Amino acid sequence: MHIPRTLCLFSLSGLFACSGLGIKADAGYAQLDLTGNMALAPTAGGVPLGTIKVDFEDNLGLRDSYGSPYGRVELAAGVASFTFSGLNYDKSGRGTLNASFGDIPVNAQVQTDLQLTNLKGAIHFDLLNLGIVRISPGVGVDLMDLNMDVTAVAGPGLGTTESLDVIAPIPIAFVQGEVDLGPVSGTLDVGGIKVNLKDFTNSNDTADVTFWDVEALLRWSPIPKLEVFGGYRWIHLEGDGKASGQDFAANLDLRGFILGGGIYF
Repeated sequence: MHIPRTLCLFSLSGLFACSGLGIKADAGYAQLDLTGNMALAPTAGGVPLGTIKVDFEDNLGLRDSYGSPYGRVELAAGVASFTFSGLNYDKSGRGTLNASFGDIPVNAQVQTDLQLTNLKGAIHFDLLNLGIVRISPGVGVDLMDLNMDVTAVAGPGLGTTESLDVIAPIPIAFVQGEVDLGPVSGTLDVGGIKVNLKDFTNSNDTADVTFWDVEALLRWSPIPKLEVFGGYRWIHLEGDGKASGQDFAANLDLRGFILGGGIYF
């Protein structure tokens, strides 16, 4: 369900390739880790969120890395360029709560199922292009699609489930930098924002968030039109608000290495 959304990025390459635009289409594998903490108030409220944070790894059981498909498309269309990328985190695990999580009490043993899909798109314009060095600022959107179920499977609160289902398109200021040395090139994308998401969500959910998205790639082209690449992706989200009718606070980092290959023409 989430993976096809990521892979649909590649259909863009076929569409724009017929228009004579410059294009790079990459596909690969990302090894991702999710770290940080989250707090969810009981449905009745009345508990300060700062006192009930649970850790994704230690308390929710999401300890191990997850291998995700990764896709990226870059289009050069005259004065404007477009960059799209996507990945998916889908992990389950078991842990023991060090604090209450929604209506699930402290010390409950829980089963956590979390799916997080990120799709990023940006339009940007070359402010500086010296051939070897290029700097291209612009604007973009990071779509964060989070689905999370936490169920008490032993201990207090047995059978209680807390669910979060949030789709948040986060607007970002964006800049892309590139160093091109012929067969070897490096690309760095940086996006970020501090914003209230009330006007951008698909429901009554709201949140004040600080968001960063950094994507770095080192490419090598052993033969014309083909390339291999390695890189790193870091997504940071810190914020608090209301999701699925409950107050929440989150401080999370999704990060990992990326490997793959692609074509350009």
